[in-house]
This record gives sequence, C-alpha cells and structure tokens, in this order.
Amino acid sequence: MSIVYKVLNPLTGQYNTVSSKEECANLLLQTAWDLYLNQTHNIPYAEVTINEDNSETWKNGSGDIIPSASDIQKRIDINVMMRDLNLTILGDE
Repeated sequence: MSIVYKVLNPLTGQYNTVSSKEECANLLLQTAWDLYLNQTHNIPYAEVTINEDNSETWKNGSGDIIPSASDIQKRIDINVMMRDLNLTILGDE
C-alpha cells in the first residue's frame, strides 16, 4: 500500500500528484503564487494615479492600463444582476 497526495490546480483544473506532505506544501505554495500572479496581470502590484476628479487610473508594471478593483466589482455586480434577471425571467415561464 502507498499514499500519494493530489493537489488541485485551480488554473488548469488538473490534479497534480506528489509523494510527500512536504512536496504537497511546496506545490500548494507554488499554485497559490501562480494564481496570485494570474489574477494580478503577472505583477503583484499596480501603479494607481489619482486624477484631479478623484478617479483612479490603474496600470501594471509595463504601463498598460488594467481594470481597477472598483471596475472589477462593477463587472461582477452587472453579471450578478444579469444572472438574477435571467433566473427571474426563466422562472416565470
């Protein structure tokens, strides 16, 4: 009998197999770091310019404009409202 550890990679949906708890911990840390970088446009900080009208312009380390936290939240809110609207419309049929 043998024991292996399976670690889910949320970026790929695949399980990676390792043979020890230490390898498991290392893989979890690497996966967390990869996920973090994926969600932060491959750089763990953003340069935020506060404009005269108090609006914010977010840029990654390469100077490319990226969505701000509030932009992302607005998109999430719109998606939730659309989902709820679709559920309401479909529920009335």
